[in-house]
Amino acid sequence: MNVIIFKILDGIRSDYDDYENTIHLNRIMKSTYKEEVVEQLMASKSLFGHFEKPESDVEGELLKKAELLSSVMRTTILNK
Repeated sequence: MNVIIFKILDGIRSDYDDYENTIHLNRIMKSTYKEEVVEQLMASKSLFGHFEKPESDVEGELLKKAELLSSVMRTTILNK
């Protein structure tokens, strides 16, 4: 599962392959963090520990990716 964030510029959604304006979480993680750091970020339950058990595997994967994305965003903001 991939998490992709498309930017809207002048009312037009960025293209999937436009790496300057489309954020691919997996690509960021591979280029920015070592695998063990990714595992540590995934293990963090600071923001997402209060959720009940997901009702499906897809819901569980979405929550994991959302947690990872929030960790990456927090880390990026703190390091600026």
